[in-house]
Amino acid sequence: MRYLIRNSTLRLVSFGVGIVFALFVTPVIINAIGQAAYGVWALISATVANYLLLDFGLSQAVSKFVAAAIAREDQKEINRICSTGIALNVISCLLSCIITVVLLYFGKDHIPQGADFAQVQTYFAIYAGTFSLLFLFRTWNGVLAGEMRWTLLAFISMVKNVIVSLSVLIWISGENGLMFLSVVNGVGFLLEGVVYWIFARRGFSVSIRFRHVDWRLGGELFRFGLTSLVAQVGQAMRFRSQPYIIVKAIGAEGVAVFSIATQLISYFTNLIRSAFGIFIPHFSRLQAQHDHDGIRQSMLSALWLSYRVSAYVGLCLVFYGGEFVELWLGPEFRDVQLVLVPMAIGSIFSTSIIPAQEFLMGISQHRITAICNIGEGICVVFASIISMMYFGIVGVGWSFFVCSFIFRACLLPYYAFRQADAPLSSYIQLLGCVALTHVLPQWIFWISVRDYMGTGYLSLFAMSVMQGLVIIVVQYGLFRLDRRLVGFADAVRT
Repeated sequence: MRYLIRNSTLRLVSFGVGIVFALFVTPVIINAIGQAAYGVWALISATVANYLLLDFGLSQAVSKFVAAAIAREDQKEINRICSTGIALNVISCLLSCIITVVLLYFGKDHIPQGADFAQVQTYFAIYAGTFSLLFLFRTWNGVLAGEMRWTLLAFISMVKNVIVSLSVLIWISGENGLMFLSVVNGVGFLLEGVVYWIFARRGFSVSIRFRHVDWRLGGELFRFGLTSLVAQVGQAMRFRSQPYIIVKAIGAEGVAVFSIATQLISYFTNLIRSAFGIFIPHFSRLQAQHDHDGIRQSMLSALWLSYRVSAYVGLCLVFYGGEFVELWLGPEFRDVQLVLVPMAIGSIFSTSIIPAQEFLMGISQHRITAICNIGEGICVVFASIISMMYFGIVGVGWSFFVCSFIFRACLLPYYAFRQADAPLSSYIQLLGCVALTHVLPQWIFWISVRDYMGTGYLSLFAMSVMQGLVIIVVQYGLFRLDRRLVGFADAVRT
C-alpha cells in the first residue's frame, strides 16, 4: 500500500492535469479545423501511435532486467543491459524511418475521400519522422522505470502535456491546423525522450560503451520484449483498428465520433494504469528476493483496489458520459453515447485486471497476457467488421465489450490466479464483493435520481460525487454488519 500511494500520487496528478487540458483542447481543435479534418488527424495520430510497436517491448524488458540487477547490486549487468538496449533501439529507429517512407508512397488508398493526399503526406512525414527519433531515448525510459522513479516520469509527462496543450490553445487556427498539430506533437514527444535521457544519466550510475553490448543478452531482452510486443499488437488491434474499418464504411465524420468515444475510454484506461501500472519492477524485485508470499499478497491487494476504482469510474462514464459529451462538443456528437456505454463497461474488465498483468510480466510468465491480447485483438477486428455491416458504429462498441468480457474477465484472471497460487474462489469472492458494494449501489442511485438530474457540468460533477459518497456509506454499513461482505482480507491472507 505504501508503495502504491508513494508512486501513484503524482502519476494521478499528472494524468488529471493532462485530462483537464485535453478537455479544453479538443473542442478548440474541432472548431478550428472542422470535424472531417479532425477525423483525418485521428487517423494520422492512430497510425503514428502504432509505431510504438517497433519498440518490440524493449523498454519493458529493460525495466524488468534493470530492476532485477539493482536488487542483486550487479553494476556490470546494468551496464550490459543499458548498452544493449540502446543498440537495439537504434535498429527500431531505423525501421520506423523505413516504414514512414513506405507509407508516404503507398498510403493513398487509406486516407478519407476528399482529403488532399499531398498535404496528408506532409503532415504524416513531420509527425512520424520526429516520433521515430524517440526510439533513441526509449532505453532511458525503461531505466527510470526500473529504478521505480515513477514520480519523475509522471512529472516529465505532465510538463510535456501542458506545454503541448498550451501551444495548441494559443496558436492553432484554421490556416495552420493539421500542420501545427503534427509539428507540436512530434516535437513534444522527442523533447520528452531527451529529458528522460538527461535525468537518467544524471541520477543513475551506468557506463554506456559499445564493448558492453552483449547480443546474447540482446536476444534475452528481445525474447522477453517479443512477448510484450505481441501483447501490444493485440492492444493496438483492440483500440486502433476500428477507425480504418469505420472510415471505409461511413467516412471521416464517423471516425471523428468514434475517436471521441475512444478518447474518453483512453482517459479511463490511463487513469487506472497511472495508479496501478507500476508493479512490473516491484514484482521483479520480489521474485529476485524469492518473496513468493509478498508477490501473491501484492497482486491480490492491488486487484482489490483496482476493481473498486474501475467500477466507480467506469460506471460514472456509463451514466454521465453522454450528457458530458453533448455539453462538451455539441449535439452533433450525441451518437457518442451509443458507442461509449458498451466500451466503458468492457473497459471496466480491462482496467481492473491491470495488476494481474503487471504480476505476470514481472515474473516473466506473461505469455498468456500476449495470447489473450492478440486473441482479443483478432476477435475485435473480425467482430467489428461484421457488426459494422449490420449495426454501424454501435455494433463496433458492443463487439469491444463482448471480447473484453471473454478475455479480461474470464481467461486472464484464471491464469493469473493459478500462477499466484491463489484459489480461483478468491477471484469469485472479489467479483461478488465489488458487485455488492460498488456496482449495485451505483446503479440503484442512478435509477433513483436520473429523472431529477439538472443540466451543466456542475450537475454532472455533483452527481458523480454523490455516487461516490453512496458507495462509501454502503460499504461502511456492510462492514459494520459483517466485514466478510466487503473485505478481501481473508483472500489476501491466504
